[in-house]
Amino acid sequence: MSTFIYPKRCPCLPEELELSYTSTLSLKEIEFSRRHQKPLCAIVESYNLSAKCFKVRLSDEFTAILPFTDSVIQDFIAMTKDGDDGIIHAGMYTNAMTNRKIKVHVSKITSNGIYVTRKIALNDAYKKITKYISGKNTVFRCSVLSNSSKTVFVDIGGGILGAVAIADLSFVHYADINKWISQKDEFFACLVKKTEDRRFNLSRKEFYAHDGSAFSFKYGDMPVVKISQAVPKGDGYYVEITPGIAGVMDSKKVRHEGQETIGIIHKIVPDSKVPCGFKFRLYET
Repeated sequence: MSTFIYPKRCPCLPEELELSYTSTLSLKEIEFSRRHQKPLCAIVESYNLSAKCFKVRLSDEFTAILPFTDSVIQDFIAMTKDGDDGIIHAGMYTNAMTNRKIKVHVSKITSNGIYVTRKIALNDAYKKITKYISGKNTVFRCSVLSNSSKTVFVDIGGGILGAVAIADLSFVHYADINKWISQKDEFFACLVKKTEDRRFNLSRKEFYAHDGSAFSFKYGDMPVVKISQAVPKGDGYYVEITPGIAGVMDSKKVRHEGQETIGIIHKIVPDSKVPCGFKFRLYET
Protein backbone atom coordinates (compact mmCIF):
# COMPACT_ATOMS: atom_id res chain seq x y z
CA MET A 1 0.00 0.00 0.00
CA SER A 2 1.46 3.36 -1.00
CA THR A 3 1.64 6.28 1.41
CA PHE A 4 0.00 9.53 0.38
CA ILE A 5 2.55 12.36 0.40
CA TYR A 6 1.33 15.83 1.30
CA PRO A 7 2.91 18.95 -0.16
CA LYS A 8 5.07 21.14 2.06
CA ARG A 9 3.09 22.62 4.95
CA CYS A 10 2.05 26.24 4.69
CA PRO A 11 4.98 28.30 6.05
CA CYS A 12 2.77 30.95 7.70
CA LEU A 13 3.68 30.50 11.35
CA PRO A 14 1.32 31.40 14.19
CA GLU A 15 1.80 35.10 14.79
CA GLU A 16 2.94 34.77 18.40
CA LEU A 17 6.15 33.06 17.21
CA GLU A 18 7.00 36.04 15.02
CA LEU A 19 6.35 38.84 17.53
CA SER A 20 8.51 40.54 20.16
CA TYR A 21 6.84 42.38 23.02
CA THR A 22 8.41 45.76 23.93
CA SER A 23 7.77 46.49 27.60
CA THR A 24 9.19 50.05 27.42
CA LEU A 25 7.03 51.32 24.53
CA SER A 26 6.24 55.03 25.03
CA LEU A 27 3.15 57.02 24.09
CA LYS A 28 5.24 58.89 21.52
CA GLU A 29 6.16 55.58 19.87
CA ILE A 30 2.53 54.44 19.96
CA GLU A 31 1.46 57.69 18.26
CA PHE A 32 4.21 57.22 15.67
CA SER A 33 2.95 53.72 14.89
CA ARG A 34 -0.59 55.08 14.46
CA ARG A 35 0.49 57.78 11.99
CA HIS A 36 2.64 55.42 9.93
CA GLN A 37 0.48 52.29 10.33
CA LYS A 38 3.34 50.35 11.91
CA PRO A 39 2.29 47.14 13.67
CA LEU A 40 2.77 46.59 17.38
CA CYS A 41 2.94 43.47 19.50
CA ALA A 42 0.17 43.29 22.11
CA ILE A 43 -0.61 40.75 24.80
CA VAL A 44 -4.29 39.94 25.36
CA GLU A 45 -4.90 40.51 29.08
CA SER A 46 -8.65 40.19 29.56
CA TYR A 47 -12.02 40.66 27.93
CA ASN A 48 -15.35 42.31 28.63
CA LEU A 49 -18.28 40.38 27.17
CA SER A 50 -20.82 43.13 27.85
CA ALA A 51 -18.61 45.78 26.20
CA LYS A 52 -17.63 43.29 23.45
CA CYS A 53 -13.92 44.04 23.59
CA PHE A 54 -10.53 42.77 24.72
CA LYS A 55 -8.06 44.68 26.86
CA VAL A 56 -4.57 44.28 25.42
CA ARG A 57 -1.24 45.41 26.84
CA LEU A 58 1.05 47.41 24.55
CA SER A 59 3.79 47.99 27.15
CA ASP A 60 4.31 48.01 30.91
CA GLU A 61 2.63 51.43 31.01
CA PHE A 62 -0.04 51.33 28.30
CA THR A 63 -3.05 49.17 27.56
CA ALA A 64 -5.49 49.42 24.66
CA ILE A 65 -9.00 48.38 23.66
CA LEU A 66 -9.51 45.79 20.90
CA PRO A 67 -13.20 45.49 19.89
CA PHE A 68 -14.39 41.96 19.17
CA THR A 69 -15.36 43.05 15.66
CA ASP A 70 -11.72 44.03 15.01
CA SER A 71 -10.33 40.74 16.31
CA VAL A 72 -11.20 38.52 13.30
CA ILE A 73 -11.60 39.09 9.57
CA GLN A 74 -15.20 37.90 9.69
CA ASP A 75 -17.96 39.71 11.58
CA PHE A 76 -17.54 38.37 15.10
CA ILE A 77 -21.07 39.32 16.14
CA ALA A 78 -22.53 37.47 13.14
CA MET A 79 -20.48 34.41 14.03
CA THR A 80 -22.00 34.29 17.51
CA LYS A 81 -25.49 33.80 16.05
CA ASP A 82 -26.91 30.41 15.16
CA GLY A 83 -26.29 29.35 11.58
CA ASP A 84 -25.13 26.39 9.51
CA ASP A 85 -21.99 26.14 11.64
CA GLY A 86 -23.75 26.52 14.97
CA ILE A 87 -22.85 29.31 17.39
CA ILE A 88 -19.35 30.49 18.26
CA HIS A 89 -19.58 31.03 21.99
CA ALA A 90 -17.92 34.37 22.77
CA GLY A 91 -16.71 33.21 26.18
CA MET A 92 -14.91 30.20 24.67
CA TYR A 93 -13.24 32.32 21.98
CA THR A 94 -12.16 34.98 24.47
CA ASN A 95 -10.72 32.39 26.85
CA ALA A 96 -8.62 30.97 24.01
CA MET A 97 -7.32 34.46 23.15
CA THR A 98 -6.27 35.43 26.69
CA ASN A 99 -2.48 35.68 27.22
CA ARG A 100 -1.74 35.39 23.50
CA LYS A 101 0.64 37.69 21.68
CA ILE A 102 -1.04 39.28 18.67
CA LYS A 103 -0.15 41.83 16.00
CA VAL A 104 -2.21 45.04 16.15
CA HIS A 105 -2.35 48.50 14.59
CA VAL A 106 -3.40 51.61 16.49
CA SER A 107 -6.69 52.87 15.02
CA LYS A 108 -7.24 55.91 17.24
CA ILE A 109 -6.14 57.59 20.46
CA THR A 110 -8.89 59.40 22.39
CA SER A 111 -9.53 60.70 25.89
CA ASN A 112 -11.18 57.34 26.59
CA GLY A 113 -8.08 55.36 25.71
CA ILE A 114 -6.08 53.78 22.91
CA TYR A 115 -7.99 51.68 20.36
CA VAL A 116 -6.34 49.02 18.22
CA THR A 117 -7.41 46.80 15.36
CA ARG A 118 -6.22 43.38 14.27
CA LYS A 119 -7.80 43.50 10.82
CA ILE A 120 -4.82 44.95 8.94
CA ALA A 121 -2.53 42.23 10.27
CA LEU A 122 -5.19 39.59 9.57
CA ASN A 123 -5.57 40.73 5.96
CA ASP A 124 -1.78 40.48 5.53
CA ALA A 125 -1.77 36.97 7.04
CA TYR A 126 -4.69 35.94 4.80
CA LYS A 127 -2.79 37.04 1.68
CA LYS A 128 0.30 35.19 2.86
CA ILE A 129 -1.61 31.96 3.50
CA THR A 130 -3.53 32.19 0.21
CA LYS A 131 -0.26 32.61 -1.69
CA TYR A 132 1.08 29.30 -0.43
CA ILE A 133 -2.03 27.17 -0.88
CA SER A 134 -1.16 24.31 -3.20
CA GLY A 135 -4.57 22.69 -3.57
CA LYS A 136 -6.84 20.66 -1.31
CA ASN A 137 -3.91 18.84 0.25
CA THR A 138 -2.34 21.93 1.82
CA VAL A 139 -1.75 21.21 5.51
CA PHE A 140 -2.19 23.65 8.39
CA ARG A 141 -1.26 23.50 12.04
CA CYS A 142 -4.44 24.44 13.87
CA SER A 143 -4.99 25.93 17.32
CA VAL A 144 -8.54 25.56 18.66
CA LEU A 145 -10.30 28.86 19.38
CA SER A 146 -13.87 27.77 20.00
CA ASN A 147 -16.51 25.28 18.94
CA SER A 148 -20.22 24.84 18.51
CA SER A 149 -22.18 21.59 18.44
CA LYS A 150 -21.45 21.39 14.69
CA THR A 151 -18.05 22.96 14.06
CA VAL A 152 -14.63 23.49 15.61
CA PHE A 153 -13.14 26.91 14.86
CA VAL A 154 -9.35 27.11 14.69
CA ASP A 155 -6.53 29.58 14.14
CA ILE A 156 -4.48 28.33 11.17
CA GLY A 157 -1.76 30.97 11.49
CA GLY A 158 -1.60 34.71 11.96
CA GLY A 159 -5.08 34.71 13.48
CA ILE A 160 -6.83 33.42 10.33
CA LEU A 161 -9.97 31.40 10.98
CA GLY A 162 -10.40 27.81 9.87
CA ALA A 163 -13.46 25.63 10.41
CA VAL A 164 -13.51 21.87 10.92
CA ALA A 165 -16.95 20.23 10.78
CA ILE A 166 -17.52 17.66 13.53
CA ALA A 167 -17.74 14.92 10.89
CA ASP A 168 -14.29 15.95 9.60
CA LEU A 169 -12.57 15.58 12.98
CA SER A 170 -12.49 11.80 13.22
CA PHE A 171 -13.67 8.51 11.78
CA VAL A 172 -15.51 7.80 15.02
CA HIS A 173 -18.72 9.60 15.94
CA TYR A 174 -18.56 12.46 18.45
CA ALA A 175 -21.86 12.89 20.31
CA ASP A 176 -20.44 15.40 22.83
CA ILE A 177 -17.68 17.44 21.19
CA ASN A 178 -16.67 19.04 24.51
CA LYS A 179 -15.34 15.67 25.70
CA TRP A 180 -12.91 15.57 22.78
CA ILE A 181 -11.80 19.12 22.01
CA SER A 182 -10.59 21.93 24.29
CA GLN A 183 -9.52 25.51 23.61
CA LYS A 184 -5.84 25.82 22.61
CA ASP A 185 -5.63 22.15 21.54
CA GLU A 186 -3.39 21.82 18.49
CA PHE A 187 -3.62 19.42 15.56
CA PHE A 188 -2.89 19.20 11.83
CA ALA A 189 -5.63 19.36 9.20
CA CYS A 190 -5.72 19.58 5.42
CA LEU A 191 -7.61 22.07 3.32
CA VAL A 192 -11.04 21.12 1.96
CA LYS A 193 -11.96 24.47 0.45
CA LYS A 194 -11.53 28.22 0.82
CA THR A 195 -14.88 29.96 1.23
CA GLU A 196 -16.06 33.29 -0.13
CA ASP A 197 -16.10 34.81 3.37
CA ARG A 198 -12.33 34.23 3.59
CA ARG A 199 -12.57 31.23 5.85
CA PHE A 200 -10.85 27.89 5.31
CA ASN A 201 -12.77 24.63 5.68
CA LEU A 202 -10.48 21.85 6.88
CA SER A 203 -10.46 18.12 7.64
CA ARG A 204 -8.44 16.64 10.48
CA LYS A 205 -9.44 13.06 9.78
CA GLU A 206 -8.26 13.22 6.16
CA PHE A 207 -4.84 14.40 7.28
CA TYR A 208 -4.40 11.60 9.80
CA ALA A 209 -5.84 9.03 7.40
CA HIS A 210 -2.92 9.62 5.03
CA ASP A 211 -0.02 10.70 7.26
CA GLY A 212 1.33 7.17 7.72
CA SER A 213 0.34 6.75 11.38
CA ALA A 214 -1.42 3.46 10.65
CA PHE A 215 1.88 1.85 9.66
CA SER A 216 3.35 2.51 13.12
CA PHE A 217 0.90 0.12 14.86
CA LYS A 218 1.49 -3.62 15.14
CA TYR A 219 0.08 -6.67 16.88
CA GLY A 220 0.55 -6.49 20.65
CA ASP A 221 0.86 -2.70 20.84
CA MET A 222 -0.91 -1.10 23.81
CA PRO A 223 -2.07 2.36 22.71
CA VAL A 224 -4.10 4.77 24.82
CA VAL A 225 -7.50 4.99 23.13
CA LYS A 226 -10.56 7.19 23.60
CA ILE A 227 -14.05 5.72 23.80
CA SER A 228 -16.70 6.59 21.20
CA GLN A 229 -20.12 5.00 20.73
CA ALA A 230 -20.93 1.42 21.72
CA VAL A 231 -20.89 -1.24 19.02
CA PRO A 232 -24.52 -2.07 18.14
CA LYS A 233 -25.60 -5.55 19.27
CA GLY A 234 -22.20 -6.41 20.67
CA ASP A 235 -19.87 -6.10 23.63
CA GLY A 236 -17.45 -3.30 22.99
CA TYR A 237 -16.92 0.20 21.70
CA TYR A 238 -15.63 2.03 18.70
CA VAL A 239 -12.44 3.74 19.81
CA GLU A 240 -10.12 6.39 18.48
CA ILE A 241 -6.47 5.33 18.42
CA THR A 242 -5.45 8.61 16.78
CA PRO A 243 -7.86 11.14 15.24
CA GLY A 244 -7.68 9.41 11.85
CA ILE A 245 -7.37 5.82 12.99
CA ALA A 246 -10.36 4.09 14.54
CA GLY A 247 -10.83 0.58 15.79
CA VAL A 248 -13.17 -1.70 17.69
CA MET A 249 -12.33 -2.63 21.28
CA ASP A 250 -13.90 -5.68 22.88
CA SER A 251 -15.02 -4.79 26.39
CA LYS A 252 -17.78 -5.68 28.82
CA LYS A 253 -17.05 -2.72 31.07
CA VAL A 254 -19.28 0.36 31.18
CA ARG A 255 -17.43 3.15 29.44
CA HIS A 256 -18.36 6.74 28.60
CA GLU A 257 -17.68 8.89 25.57
CA GLY A 258 -14.30 10.59 25.64
CA GLN A 259 -12.98 8.33 28.40
CA GLU A 260 -9.40 7.13 27.96
CA THR A 261 -8.24 3.56 28.49
CA ILE A 262 -5.48 1.24 27.29
CA GLY A 263 -6.17 -1.34 24.62
CA ILE A 264 -4.11 -4.20 23.21
CA ILE A 265 -4.12 -4.60 19.43
CA HIS A 266 -4.83 -8.22 18.59
CA LYS A 267 -5.86 -7.97 14.94
CA ILE A 268 -4.89 -5.69 12.03
CA VAL A 269 -6.82 -6.45 8.84
CA PRO A 270 -5.90 -4.82 5.51
CA ASP A 271 -8.99 -3.18 4.05
CA SER A 272 -8.98 -1.00 0.95
CA LYS A 273 -12.32 0.52 1.95
CA VAL A 274 -10.83 2.07 5.10
CA PRO A 275 -9.00 5.38 4.43
CA CYS A 276 -5.92 4.37 6.45
CA GLY A 277 -5.90 0.93 4.79
CA PHE A 278 -6.39 -1.17 7.92
CA LYS A 279 -9.08 -2.24 10.34
CA PHE A 280 -7.97 -2.54 13.96
CA ARG A 281 -9.37 -4.79 16.67
CA LEU A 282 -8.37 -4.42 20.31
CA TYR A 283 -8.88 -6.03 23.68
CA GLU A 284 -9.21 -3.82 26.74
CA THR A 285 -6.46 -4.32 29.33
